Amino acid sequence: MSDIKNIDLQLKASVTDALKSMTSGMPDLKCGSEMLAPEPADPVNFVKIGIMAQSPVKFKFSLKISRGLLISLASNILEISPEEISEEEYMDTGAEILNVIAGNCAKKLVGECLGLVLGLPEKNKCYGDGGAAPIASCRMGIDHENYMIMSVFSPDA
Repeated sequence: MSDIKNIDLQLKASVTDALKSMTSGMPDLKCGSEMLAPEPADPVNFVKIGIMAQSPVKFKFSLKISRGLLISLASNILEISPEEISEEEYMDTGAEILNVIAGNCAKKLVGECLGLVLGLPEKNKCYGDGGAAPIASCRMGIDHENYMIMSVFSPDA
């Protein structure tokens, strides 16, 4: 089992690895303190997706991402112009991005040899909406309007 004290680093590495493996030619995303807004300034323009991972340990993962950044990622991944991306396509792309990040991070945290079961991504779901604080969070983006927040919550969230 991995050192749970390094969960922030594991999460950041999982986000970076997933985006690098799924995209090509995307601009480098800034990380952490460069993304200053604590929460989405305009929640209407943000997409939320949640997923649960279970093994001997249970984790809940949430992704909050601006529509603009998600459309850019979907355009890059699907290799079609941003203007042609439908809501279903960018939501499905967001769910797949979260699925890859959650799977990679959970494996790093609990180890490869333990069984891991990922639930299905739930669109419009954020485990922190009820006020629960994440045990780890990673913020990446292009600027203060186009960014994502990837969070890990305890099973009680």
